[in-house]
Amino acid sequence: MNFESYENSWGLLKTEITNILNNKHLHTSFDNCYRHVLHHQGEKLYFDLAEVLERYLIEKVRPSIINASDFLIKLIESRKGFCDSLVFVRGIVSYHERVFINHQRRELLYVNDLGQHLFNTEIIMNQNVNDRMNTVMSEMIESSRKSENW
Repeated sequence: MNFESYENSWGLLKTEITNILNNKHLHTSFDNCYRHVLHHQGEKLYFDLAEVLERYLIEKVRPSIINASDFLIKLIESRKGFCDSLVFVRGIVSYHERVFINHQRRELLYVNDLGQHLFNTEIIMNQNVNDRMNTVMSEMIESSRKSENW
């Protein structure tokens, strides 16, 4: 499989993965994924997938959480929605996980673990989110103390 062929079929997979993340999932053929693995493009597919997930978290999820008036609720909903999306993404790349990731000597994360790691890194550990989380939690503790007459 040449570079141009990979880029064309990756473009289709990337579009479907992006649609899944944006809750616009239609239908995908797994043939493209199988071809990438069979033609020794598994590593490229893995890192391209990781980049799509990371970009989505940085560009879509993080701003929606930081700017939310109901910060903690939005954080929890965003994590749940992202985890739900990972189930569908994993369905698309399950063959890739079985054939490529299982046979690698180095440590590569499965899609669900990769997504959880990226969410923690790009959302939870992000300085802006972390600062906002500390502020909200401090306000909640203070409010609780006041209502319980400490």
